[in-house]
Amino acid sequence: MPHPIRHVPGVLTLLVAASSLAPEAALSQDGVPHLSLEPCEIRGVTGPVECGTLTVFEDREARSGRTIDLYVVVLPATDPDSEADPIYVLTGGPGSAATRSAGGASRSQFRARRTYVLMDQRGTGRSNGLHCLIGDDAPVDLFLGEIFDEDRVARCRDELTERADLTLYTSPLAMDDLDDLRKALGHEQINLWGTSYGTRAALVYLRRHGGHVRSAVLNASMSLRQVMPMGMSADAEAAVRNVLADCAASEPCASRFPDLEEEYRLAVEGASEPMPVTITDPRTEQEVQATMQPAGFGEALRAMMYDPEATRDIPLFLHRAAREGNYDGFAQFGAQRAMAINRLAAAGLYLSVTCAEDIPFANEAGEYEAARGTFLADSRSRSHFDACRRWPRGSVPEDFHDNVVSDVPVLIINGAHDPVTPPRWGAETAEHLSRSIHVVVPHGGHGWSGLENSTCVSRIREAFVENPTADALDLSCLDDIRRRPFSD
Repeated sequence: MPHPIRHVPGVLTLLVAASSLAPEAALSQDGVPHLSLEPCEIRGVTGPVECGTLTVFEDREARSGRTIDLYVVVLPATDPDSEADPIYVLTGGPGSAATRSAGGASRSQFRARRTYVLMDQRGTGRSNGLHCLIGDDAPVDLFLGEIFDEDRVARCRDELTERADLTLYTSPLAMDDLDDLRKALGHEQINLWGTSYGTRAALVYLRRHGGHVRSAVLNASMSLRQVMPMGMSADAEAAVRNVLADCAASEPCASRFPDLEEEYRLAVEGASEPMPVTITDPRTEQEVQATMQPAGFGEALRAMMYDPEATRDIPLFLHRAAREGNYDGFAQFGAQRAMAINRLAAAGLYLSVTCAEDIPFANEAGEYEAARGTFLADSRSRSHFDACRRWPRGSVPEDFHDNVVSDVPVLIINGAHDPVTPPRWGAETAEHLSRSIHVVVPHGGHGWSGLENSTCVSRIREAFVENPTADALDLSCLDDIRRRPFSD
């Protein structure tokens, strides 16, 4: 769920999409926000597609003042006789733009029968995206250090404040926007499809507008009781220990890396100081010399465990780091990921959400204590706490962190080795949803790409959306999911 803010000198480049419409233009005569859609073309999207904007007040309670044009993409069902309930997509971060998922949605197994609805949440993408971008000419080192640089956070805050009230970009307000879109489209019943942070958003929608939800699929599910960054270091440590155990249980990996536990210890110890690295700059494809900070190593290793495919390289990278002092593999992965997030994610939205919904409810001293002895230590959490001390803080309802109680059918999916949303959070959410099904994907991380037979998960989700009952689901294929061999 992390989206980094890192230090860079000079002027910020910002993506501005706020509307300058007069306040009265935000609402139609019947009180429903104005929606304008027309046929359009999007690269990578097959079949019919419509694009447009839903205009809402930034301050929903005041219903006056500045407005936001929320960017909307609708993929109509390709079967002209289809009357199935639409799927509303909620993506991760917070900070990613849902409409960037339009290509994948257009090729999904549901496209014939169900319309897809994607809207960039307020503060993301083309919906007044709260981007804090590092320039394309910035040195690689800036992507290999602290997640939240103090000066960078302050500069970003000051520039974004000129076009946004940063206290008004929270999940409850965003989900009320989404319900306005539902009303504008005339959909009485919808299916929610949330991933990572999008599962929190889906649960918030379910609490506030659950009467309009037919079903929900929560991929890499959070719980509303989960408070970031509490448990982040301990969960990441547990995830890397699972990778080490998987290597030990694999004869080829165990033979190639017989001392992996010791090499893990040595690699983490060696990363306590800045590390010289040589990587290929993804922006230029040129080899460059750079310096990776201890925090950059921790973030790279943690991020590798998001995806089972990336974890295949962890034993090899640890071996090289421990025996040769070579951290290039971690640096290459970390730089590529940080650069991608910098381009695609709205770091300001990440802070507006988490500084209102998480940090005020977190036990800072308790997290630092729990982080002792982990490879991540307190670098990620301390940076987050410090950033939120500088960020305008919004508010959330008193019951925000209470578990949602509902009888709406919900499919909850977690990866067994997820370093961010481990299965215990999905299990807790499921306890309060009377018609929920909790699925744990063997060897899964925050996703499950790279696992053998992972299409099993897609089949389960498809069956659930078509018939959202426990009796209709065959989960036996989970037993066939396997990890692919480790790199050697």
